[in-house]
Amino acid sequence: MPLLENITDPDVSEILLRLWPEREDFGLRFRILLAVRRLAQPETGILLWDLISREKATHWRLLALEIFLETPATDKASRLSALLLDDDGLFRRGVVWALASLGQKALPVLAAFALTPASLAIRAPLLNEALCRSAGGGEQLLLYASVWPEFDRWLRYRIFTDGQNYDIYPYPDYLLQKALAAGLSRREWYDLFRQPRKKDPHILSRQVETAH
Repeated sequence: MPLLENITDPDVSEILLRLWPEREDFGLRFRILLAVRRLAQPETGILLWDLISREKATHWRLLALEIFLETPATDKASRLSALLLDDDGLFRRGVVWALASLGQKALPVLAAFALTPASLAIRAPLLNEALCRSAGGGEQLLLYASVWPEFDRWLRYRIFTDGQNYDIYPYPDYLLQKALAAGLSRREWYDLFRQPRKKDPHILSRQVETAH
């Protein structure tokens, strides 16, 4: 089997995600998603969406969501809108920020969500920043709201600040902390981003075989 990091054929993305181990294997799962990320094909988006739907662990769903945003899929906003009612509150928070990263095409979805009771589960500063980011700035958001009276009234009592204070993850080293909790050392975490040495080209093949 070729090195996961060296795979570039988009047809292989389905095979890679079939290797997704049912039992938790942080290193192998992370390496698989890194390889899938490099493919960045429309088919990859569909497969990641399937993983998001069936995976239970929040950190894997968030990483798959982050990679999904990088694929050239054309229906991201409509797909993500369905996840705003997901049972996982921490994942829902990530979905709000993922929508914000799509820009103005996701603004109607975020604005409509802001007017629902479900939005109360999202911290106000994060939702405010997501709306502003999606609109392209505070002035653009006010202009958009000016033709939607209900949203304009909602927006009138919101406080907006400049800059980016949030991300798709709840805190900057979220995945690192998950890796440490899974038993990896910091060195092993950073090694996940490095390619195996050429003198041992089958190391990842052995990881896959061991996991199955």
